[in-house]
Formats: sequence, structure tokens, C-alpha cells
Amino acid sequence: MKTFITKFAKLFGWFLLLFVVGSGLEGVVLSFLWEWFVVPMGLQPVSVLHAIGICVLLDFITYHYYDYKKSEEIGWAVSVLYIIIRPVVAMSIGAIVHFNM
Repeated sequence: MKTFITKFAKLFGWFLLLFVVGSGLEGVVLSFLWEWFVVPMGLQPVSVLHAIGICVLLDFITYHYYDYKKSEEIGWAVSVLYIIIRPVVAMSIGAIVHFNM
């Protein structure tokens, strides 16, 4: 029983860390993209904390398909890369567009 609790605590800790890091990255990126592309159209800027809240809300209400048939290690690696790479790619593309406008 003790090993189960230890494994669960470790897994929960990793999940919480990935959630915080992923939400933070998405919030920072959304805040920059909002500042670059939406504020010039007349809307108010959003803070990073508001952007994090918007990202969490959108993740909660939208459907995400996950293929659980893959092996567990590959699934974790892909999930971690997705959490980190997705905001970086969005920020990169947004920066390229913004600085070429």
C-alpha cells in the first residue's frame, strides 16, 4: 500500500508541475499574442494571470482526443513535448508575423 501511495504522490506531483508549467507558458504566449494582434483593434490588454485563466477555461470546455493505445513512456514523452513545444511554436509564429507587419 505504501508503494502505491508513493507512486500516486509522485505521479500527482508531476501532473501538477506539468499543469502549472503548461498553463504558465500558454498564459504568457496568449498575453503577448493578445497584445500584438488584438489590442491594436481596440480591445483592452489582458494580464498574464487573466490569460492563464482563459487558457485553462478553453482547455476545460474544448474536446481533446488522446490515444491511450500507445505505450506509456511514449505517451508521457509526447505529452510533455506537446505542453512545451506548442506554446513555443505559437509564440515564434506570432513573433515572426508581428515583427513583419
